[in-house]
Amino acid sequence: MAKLTNLKTNTVIELPYDLYPTDDLNWSPIAATGVYTLSGSYDVQQAVKLAGKPMTLQSDDGLGLITRDTVNKLHEQAAIPEATFTLEYVADGVTKIVNVMFDHEASSIEATPFKGFNSPNLDDYFAVTLKFKTV
Repeated sequence: MAKLTNLKTNTVIELPYDLYPTDDLNWSPIAATGVYTLSGSYDVQQAVKLAGKPMTLQSDDGLGLITRDTVNKLHEQAAIPEATFTLEYVADGVTKIVNVMFDHEASSIEATPFKGFNSPNLDDYFAVTLKFKTV
């Protein structure tokens, strides 16, 4: 199981183990900018990014589905301004723990009914995309 824990309230939301970051390997830990100087040379500034890594958890091919009840709980937590969480998941054969916030610059929670039609039942399954940023 993966889990998301609110660092202030200790509220825990359990997520399926097969709902793991899709962009874990598609990110550079280095920030860089470059400009041409008046002499014509190219000046590059680089530094290690301390936070802001995107973490997108996404259901795929019927895996990583969550219930409507869990989607509702995620929305409740996402509605708390400036809330931070620990996200615990397994990748590369080890348990990883990172501090995250919901990415409100993007659509932080997208949920699609797995059956193909929307139902009010709390135990119906949804395919989801959850977007976070590390902090």
